[in-house]
Amino acid sequence: AIGQPGGWRQGIVPYSFYNAGVQIYDVKNPAQPTIAGYFIPPLADETQLPSYTLGKGVFAIYTEYDRNIIWAFTEDGAYALSTPLLGEPVLGAPAKPWPRR
Repeated sequence: AIGQPGGWRQGIVPYSFYNAGVQIYDVKNPAQPTIAGYFIPPLADETQLPSYTLGKGVFAIYTEYDRNIIWAFTEDGAYALSTPLLGEPVLGAPAKPWPRR
């Protein structure tokens, strides 16, 4: 993963999929990809946000492979996600700054 700390996981592809949330695909067999995990946050309504912003769900993710955390950015906030597919999350500050300074 260019621009993300740590090394990506062979055969695992996290993907932001708007109102379908975060989808984590197992592509070890490229001819038969499967959904290995997912997270669907609650969608906001008009009492929380203007109507023109609604229905977006998860519009971006950022994966910290060195810490085994997927950040999901939604219309109403950000979520720090963990999954056994990446391994146990490493909490606290990263061992070394990223990007290198």
